[in-house]
Amino acid sequence: MDKQYETFIEVARKLNQEFDETPILYGSFGLERIIKKGIKAADIDILVRNELVQEKWGALKKCIEEMGFVPKNEEEHEFARDVVIIAFAPETDVKWLTGGDPKTLSVITEGEARFRELTIYQYLELYEYLKEDKYRKET
Repeated sequence: MDKQYETFIEVARKLNQEFDETPILYGSFGLERIIKKGIKAADIDILVRNELVQEKWGALKKCIEEMGFVPKNEEEHEFARDVVIIAFAPETDVKWLTGGDPKTLSVITEGEARFRELTIYQYLELYEYLKEDKYRKET
C-alpha cells in the first residue's frame, strides 16, 4: 500500500468508528484506485454525510486534527499531514451520479475500514461533467 492509500484507510476507519460514517473515495485518487494506474493525485477527496461538513464540522475537524492533520484550507475542508493532503466534501456532490442515493455505491472493506467508491462508468460521467465546470476551467 502506498502512503496516500494507507492514510485514506486510516481516515476511513476513524470515520467508521467515530461517526458511523462510510465515506466515499472520490476524485483523482479514487479514479487512480479504480483504473489501477498511478496518475499522481495531488490529494485524497473524501465525501461524507452533509451534516459532517456542516452542523458537525467542529467534531469532524477535531477528530481529524487528533490524527495529526493540520488545517490547510478550511473553506475547502482541506488538511495536511506530512506530504498527504485530504479534503472533505458533502456526499450530495455525487447524488446525481447515483440516482439520488450515494448508499447505492459499492462498499469496500479493507481490514477494519469500510468505504464506498464510484464505478469506472460513474467516473467517466463525472469527468465529462467536470470538463465543462466553470471553476475548473478558471483554476
